[in-house]
Amino acid sequence: MSIAYIITGLGIGGAEIVTIDIANRISGLGNNVIIIYLTGENLHKSDINTSVKTFALSMKKPPWSFIRAIFKARAILKSFSPNVVHGQMFHSNIFARILKVFYKIPKLISTEQIYIYRR
Repeated sequence: MSIAYIITGLGIGGAEIVTIDIANRISGLGNNVIIIYLTGENLHKSDINTSVKTFALSMKKPPWSFIRAIFKARAILKSFSPNVVHGQMFHSNIFARILKVFYKIPKLISTEQIYIYRR
């Protein structure tokens, strides 16, 4: 099975660690896995298995950057042909849903990590 994870960024944070951990484990089970991130740098290069490929879309604030990122992601997905696309945070979920208009995604999963702090 081929799975593409889309996340807002691969900076410091809990959702990033969770996504990398899941991608590594799913890849270890013999699946093809990629991670596409919208913004920033990949600060976790040493934590990601070599079998998991990462793709930076380098999105910025101007609208043309968003349009360029959509078509770049579409090209990545066309060459990868995922069975599942999994959006991992609010902005990447919105991005993945818009991307679905331009590329036929067989199964789209959208999740967000919610942390509840109690006193």
